[in-house]
Amino acid sequence: MIIGIDASNIKEGGGVTHLVNLLKASNPKKHNFIKIVIWCNKKIYPLIPNKNWISKKIIFDGNINFIKMFIWQKFFLSIKAKKERCTKLFFPGGIYFGKFRPFITMSQNMIPFEEKELKRYFPSLKFVKFLLIKIAQIYTFKRAQSIIFLTSYAKKKILNTIQIKKKSKIIEHGVDESLKKKLVLKKKNFFFNKKKEFKLLYVSTIDKYKHQVNVILAINSLREKTNWNLKLTLVGDHYGNELNSLISTIKDLDPNKEWIIYKPKLDRKKLIKLYSQYDLGIFASSCENLSNIILEKISSGLPIVCSDTPSVSFWLQNYENKFNPLNPLSLEKVLAKIIPSNLHRYKIAKNYKILSSKFSWNLSAKKTFELINKSSLS
Repeated sequence: MIIGIDASNIKEGGGVTHLVNLLKASNPKKHNFIKIVIWCNKKIYPLIPNKNWISKKIIFDGNINFIKMFIWQKFFLSIKAKKERCTKLFFPGGIYFGKFRPFITMSQNMIPFEEKELKRYFPSLKFVKFLLIKIAQIYTFKRAQSIIFLTSYAKKKILNTIQIKKKSKIIEHGVDESLKKKLVLKKKNFFFNKKKEFKLLYVSTIDKYKHQVNVILAINSLREKTNWNLKLTLVGDHYGNELNSLISTIKDLDPNKEWIIYKPKLDRKKLIKLYSQYDLGIFASSCENLSNIILEKISSGLPIVCSDTPSVSFWLQNYENKFNPLNPLSLEKVLAKIIPSNLHRYKIAKNYKILSSKFSWNLSAKKTFELINKSSLS
């Protein structure tokens, strides 16, 4: 079996993390294939692992937008795939317009299927973009031989939307192996002193549904009420005008740059090292599809407080560490309870660390290639 992978719309974030780790874990003997041919854009080409069974190809000039992707898939991909003798095609980006069969696709983006989140962007070009993605993904899912979902929540939500029974499988993401090393969590390491610096970390793209401004408002209020020495670091690339709102809030509430640090972007190796330097992680997104960032944080042994939105944290047991991301006061109350409690943070870190052990890129790859093998036109 020769597998073709079209990564024309995989450009950043969790999609890239999934694709790179899937290919790193791939093995022809274990997974019953001869070769993988991957077509991608210029941006991720260097990230694709160099293995003798992976053939990397750049699409057109390497700069792919929605129109170019449509043209590529509709008029060129089937011809190229047949020339490469591909048996099956896999679309991890969830969109395919062509005629090649059989093909397998994947759902990784929940925003187009969450009405409340979609409406946040109205009226804007991004709203139109997400609407087009929704239409394209519904069209793709209805025609696919198999669909991969990351969670049971996503599977139920999307299959109810497309109103058609499809062969599908829930295949979860894995966790970077460097984070899976045996880690001994000691209660003494969770000591809290209100005068000592307590460092909070929020890693995520700067976007409407990530609510970084609400996080700043909550921590600022808690600092004023308690006089605790809280420091916040925000890490993440930005989209659209959301950065302007964030920078404006930072300037208003921390004009002397005493307690908020914003780092636009870090490569994965530096990011993974960063987790061990903080006391508490925050995740305030109101829409996710099995966040890689949450998996990395809990695997590193970092205790977290997390959004209570079902798509984000339904799979995480609630240790009174969940909050409403739309309400700064909700986060403030959770932080006020968890930060001074050494035992509470230790319990969260320990139990989530145990939970994270079940997530493996090797297992994810095994299940993915098994599904590709079994998928057929019959």
